[in-house]
Amino acid sequence: AQGGECFECHPECERIEGNVTCNGSGADTCTRCAHYRDGPHCV
Repeated sequence: AQGGECFECHPECERIEGNVTCNGSGADTCTRCAHYRDGPHCV
């Protein structure tokens, strides 16, 4: 949740049970990538 509002993480973000998966909805806001990172973005 950001500012008390929930949002869906980008599909390229790796889901992390019990921890923060992302801090926004873009491919550059993932805590960890499900596949690869190209600069700041998960791809």
